[in-house]
Amino acid sequence: MGAEASGSLTIRQRLDILIGTAWGFEYMHSFNIVHRDIKPAIILITADMQATIADFGLVKQEDGPGHLSVPWVMGTPGYMDPAYLLSQKATTATDVYSVL
Repeated sequence: MGAEASGSLTIRQRLDILIGTAWGFEYMHSFNIVHRDIKPAIILITADMQATIADFGLVKQEDGPGHLSVPWVMGTPGYMDPAYLLSQKATTATDVYSVL
């Protein structure tokens, strides 16, 4: 029984999804956009196994390089960067922490 028949993903498919997700975040971050709510549930997989980032409800653009002022911390607690919680300043690194 192959990976598709059993409903699980092969290592190669998992790596492709991870790499596709990373490229998506790199593109978003190249415009100084911070997602602020990275979690597995927002990574959607297309029929041809391409990763797509969703749920842009908390997205903000950085005020300057590495600095985003927000009046309050928002996101999913289990995936939030502790530095963001303490400083209330989100950066692209905040998103990277959530992926790890």
